[in-house]
This record gives sequence, structure tokens and C-alpha cells, in this order.
Amino acid sequence: MTEWPASPPPRVDPNSCDRTNLQGRRARSEQHEPRGPLRELRRRLFICLGTIVIALIPAWFAYPWLVDFLNAPYCDAQLSLDPEATCRFLETNLLDPFTLRLRIAGWGAVILAMPVILWQLWRFIAPGLYKRERRYAFAFVGSGTALFALGAAIAYYTSPRRPSS
Repeated sequence: MTEWPASPPPRVDPNSCDRTNLQGRRARSEQHEPRGPLRELRRRLFICLGTIVIALIPAWFAYPWLVDFLNAPYCDAQLSLDPEATCRFLETNLLDPFTLRLRIAGWGAVILAMPVILWQLWRFIAPGLYKRERRYAFAFVGSGTALFALGAAIAYYTSPRRPSS
């Protein structure tokens, strides 16, 4: 019997292809590379920052509504103390209105981008967890989100009420 020589494995240029296999996992050489997690973290941080910058656009235009929403409890409390008071921000600098708008739009953009930020955080942390730990993380995140939303709503709706003396 004649044996045919074994053909060598096909050569693949490492710079020309994606290093992700069909299951979406990174190639073994990249998983165990010393700088691999740092590259992954940097990539995910850039995704988060890009999402915040994109979310800044609608938050910038939603500024009037956001200011009214955030300022309403303060105005209600101030008007209950002094009916002739005005509900205006103190401006001590020429740039104060612009910086206020930028800060409120920035925090609004962070809130709008929070699902992407949390997803990127989860995608970075999840490969290091066991299945049991992932289950606990889902329960913790779900209950923590619900309790935070409930606490924020209670704080917002009870803050304008002044205790009677």
C-alpha cells in the first residue's frame, strides 16, 4: 500500500482574518496574551465613550425639559416658603448658563448610554465568572435596578413636601 504524504495545514495570514471563531470566542493565543485584557478593556471603553458622545446630541436638545424636571421640586419648595420668589439659577459668570447646559446634557447622555455601558461592562467581566456566579449577578442586577428606580422615584416625589412645624 502506498501512503500519500499528509498535506500541510492551510496557511492563514494572521493579519488578514478576524481572530474570532464561530462561537464568538477569541482565539487561544489572544486569550492568554499578557496585554489581551487591556486591549479588550480599551476597546470597550472607546465603545462606551462613543456611545456617550452620540447620546449627548439628544440630551443637548432635551435640556429645557431636563432643567424643568430637575428644578421642579426646588421651585415647589421655594414657592411654598415665599410665593413671590423667582425660580432662577444664580449666574455669577458669563459662561455659567453654558456650563449648566453642558453638565445637564452630559449627565443626561450618561443616563441614555447606561444600557450600552452596562452591557460592555458585563461583556468584559462575564468570561471570568462561573455559571453559578452569573446567575447570582443577574438576580443582583435586576433587583438592584428595581430598588434604585423605586428609591429615586420616592426621593423625587417626596422632596417638595416640607414638614409642617
